Amino acid sequence: MKRKQIAGMNQNYRQYSYEYFLESMQIAGYESVELWLGAPHVWVDSKGWNQAKEIAGKTRRAGLEIVSVTTPSGGAFQYQYSAQESFHRKRSIAYFQNGVRMTAEVGAPVMTVNSGWGYWTDKEGQAFEKSVEILGAVCRTAEQEGITIALESLTGKESLIGYRIDQIDRLIKAVNSPALKVMVDLDAIWYSGEPAQKWFDCFGEDLVHYHFQDGDRTVPSDGHYVWGDGEFCLEKEVQCLERNGYRGILTQEICNSMDPRADEIRNMQVLESFLED
Repeated sequence: MKRKQIAGMNQNYRQYSYEYFLESMQIAGYESVELWLGAPHVWVDSKGWNQAKEIAGKTRRAGLEIVSVTTPSGGAFQYQYSAQESFHRKRSIAYFQNGVRMTAEVGAPVMTVNSGWGYWTDKEGQAFEKSVEILGAVCRTAEQEGITIALESLTGKESLIGYRIDQIDRLIKAVNSPALKVMVDLDAIWYSGEPAQKWFDCFGEDLVHYHFQDGDRTVPSDGHYVWGDGEFCLEKEVQCLERNGYRGILTQEICNSMDPRADEIRNMQVLESFLED
């Protein structure tokens, strides 16, 4: 692995300033970051966005590169990729499209997305159709902006329609956009029983992005650990990357840390022995 491939993420620094996050990245030895477009660091909604040039400048002056962006979605947020109601769907599309535009403005080549989930009482096809509609609109904006959209799998505890390889493959074919590619989150794929090699076997070079952290096969939502704190084998995961010639970003999506700076330092110390440079 190259050091440039290893990206830190500001999601776990929501109760710290963006400057503190950047300083933590410098201290830990990162060169790349994945920018999580959530407050208080960044403001994006269905009406617009701000701070893009300011955030990009601060990051660049810290000697770091924004290599990817996550525009948040989830149960705690208003927006998701399989919104059912027309008003919800319209606002979600506008929000994620603004995320794409901000991704372009900060100079990152990739924005991560997911399938959305639908109501548990829905039929799978109903949620799937809405996801195709929303992802299609987002991808059309990405095509115009020159951004790659990396589709992340979820888990069966989160989604009806986006937690297995066959579901992600079906979504990508239905959206039918050259901008839409694949990403994996180690916690999600191990929980679903489909390790990374199966994803490479299916998608090959279209697998372009990773959330690459330690975890637990039984508690994906509470996983996303520092390497060495979970049950995944780092050596085997690195061997899989090398075997498949993977050269994309490996975002360290470490969550729920009480001391993110200390954990970031500890995490990079584990990864150091696998870095080529």
